[in-house]
Amino acid sequence: MPLGLADARQRLAYINQYRELVLGVLFILLLSSRVLGRHLPDIALVLFGVWFLLACGFVQIGVRASSERRLYWTAGLYFLAELALITAIADCLPAGFHWLALLFYVVTILHANMVLPRRLALLLAALAAAGFAFLVGVGAGLLQPPVAIVAMVALVIVGVLVFVIAGLSMAQFSRMLRRQTEALQAVNHRLQATTEELRMHRDHLEDLVRERTVDLEHATQDLRGINADLRRLNELKSSFLANVSHELRTPLTSIRSFSELLLHYPDEDPATRAEFLSIISNESDRLMRLIDEVLDLAKIEAGHLQLHPQPVALPELVHETSELFQILAMQQGLELRYALPDDLPRVWADPDRLRQVFTNLLSNAFKFTAAGRIEITAALQKGEMLITVADTGAGFPPGDAERIFDKFHQRGEAVAGKPVGAGLGLAICREICQHHGGRIWAAPRPGGGSLFHFTLPLAHVRAAATVAGA
Repeated sequence: MPLGLADARQRLAYINQYRELVLGVLFILLLSSRVLGRHLPDIALVLFGVWFLLACGFVQIGVRASSERRLYWTAGLYFLAELALITAIADCLPAGFHWLALLFYVVTILHANMVLPRRLALLLAALAAAGFAFLVGVGAGLLQPPVAIVAMVALVIVGVLVFVIAGLSMAQFSRMLRRQTEALQAVNHRLQATTEELRMHRDHLEDLVRERTVDLEHATQDLRGINADLRRLNELKSSFLANVSHELRTPLTSIRSFSELLLHYPDEDPATRAEFLSIISNESDRLMRLIDEVLDLAKIEAGHLQLHPQPVALPELVHETSELFQILAMQQGLELRYALPDDLPRVWADPDRLRQVFTNLLSNAFKFTAAGRIEITAALQKGEMLITVADTGAGFPPGDAERIFDKFHQRGEAVAGKPVGAGLGLAICREICQHHGGRIWAAPRPGGGSLFHFTLPLAHVRAAATVAGA
């Protein structure tokens, strides 16, 4: 059976008190076996051997495992008490001393387990020895075997009770149990801390995986969008090439045809010749505008668009540009209006590029307006100039408000007899406005038509910012 528990320093922290109970019962059985020894001597011999091994093993373990004086002293008392019993059982002492040896052993156990103080233990041992000696002396030879057997059985019961009460130190066991419980609680606390740390790592990993999954989904969506844009741009480029080919071929065909007519029919009347020359001039201008748009787009794509900004009087520039379209407005039966106050502050812009924006917006308005009017307005708004070009034409779906500024985008069916164009004018307008630090956007006009707005910085604001930055 286990003899006890040792601590980290190899000291005996707890002795199995049940072993003392077994030893005590074996002692009593050894004494009682003397009565039965006449008939069963082998039983006495076996019990003696078991007891001797347990007793010697306890003394050796106690002496080796502990460095405390009390355990040394207790082991010595055990050894002396057990030696007395061995001597008594071996008939080395008179019969009356058998009981004295047993009493001495019981008192030794009580004292060793701190049930009895040393003085009280010695006093009880002396009184018990004297009393038992007197009883043995008075009753010598008077006890019969049946009475002796009953006495032995009673002694076994008393011995068991004594060893149960004296051998089990509940306080010591409670302390041991409390230490073990505290150790288990400490281990449990460490396990809980480790479990919590693992749970936090697991949650962190789950969050990390979730974030990576979301990022991957977003990246996948972005790639899908980019792929869709690339496909759309590819389609637009194909359409652009087709439109450019058509736009280049149409004016060239007209120029060539009317030039050949003039060469082959030099005698045509002056009015017809003037009409042919006018057509050739218009188609040449159309061809030149298309070439300029393609060149401007190439500069923008290459990042070579250069601006030469300066203070610009907006009413004068709008008047000059609008006058170029007055003849076209009269031919189409449209009203071109512009009413800009003369006291408007100057804007900070490149005059040529700003004139190009107005030209593209007005050309676009004339292209999609069959009847009504085209109007240009300007006003101050939040420290910048807001310019609007409005028309009463076909308009566009609200969902196309952003797409119409994409390169190669075709807005829709133009007015009969008007060229479709290459879809570059509005894209160039957006790039020019952004390079000026402004923006451009479109919206459907209430009642029908389109509204094109763009903003430009004010000259005095930009000058003040330049001085402050210097």
